[in-house]
Amino acid sequence: GSDLPVDPAAYLGKSASEMGLEPASDEVGWDRHIAMRRSRQSFRDFVVQFVDSRSCIRYFTIAGDPIIDSAGAFLGYRGLARDVTREQRYKRLLELDLEVARILADADQNIDVLQSAIKAICASEQWEAGQYWSLDSQSGLMRFHICWHVNRKAVNEVVVHARKLAIGRGVGLVGSVWQTGEPLWVPDISADERLIRKD
Repeated sequence: GSDLPVDPAAYLGKSASEMGLEPASDEVGWDRHIAMRRSRQSFRDFVVQFVDSRSCIRYFTIAGDPIIDSAGAFLGYRGLARDVTREQRYKRLLELDLEVARILADADQNIDVLQSAIKAICASEQWEAGQYWSLDSQSGLMRFHICWHVNRKAVNEVVVHARKLAIGRGVGLVGSVWQTGEPLWVPDISADERLIRKD
């Protein structure tokens, strides 16, 4: 299970596509799943994902059996869904740990090890960008050091802006983490008052 609440009433009677679910694995996509349903086959352990109201990725396994009436007409599917967010999270973190360990092991051959590690983290968490900030000992301010990001205009503009910043303790999101020394999770960064860039 997961520690995040889910209201079953919001999903009863709806198909996976109606709920905004997507396949969690690139190996088994909607095409194969839809083909099974169109041929009225039973399906088991199909892992899907969606983003909940807290901007957290949730994972479910779904299973279904076709309902056929006495005249042989197809009426729909009767199925079950199980929240496997915790199991999937552990699996992804283990895969991420192994990937970062591999990157660090190849450090002598990898010019930009830190960027590769950031890329691996972003891929695991399905983030569009990741930044690493370091302390400028001369000014006593945090400065943008390195990042990885997808090539998208809005993301590129954020990176260009970040490169120009010098952040003091307690200022913005970076400064808040620096001040507290604790990780910070922000579900909707656009609504956070600590965000320095507002556009």
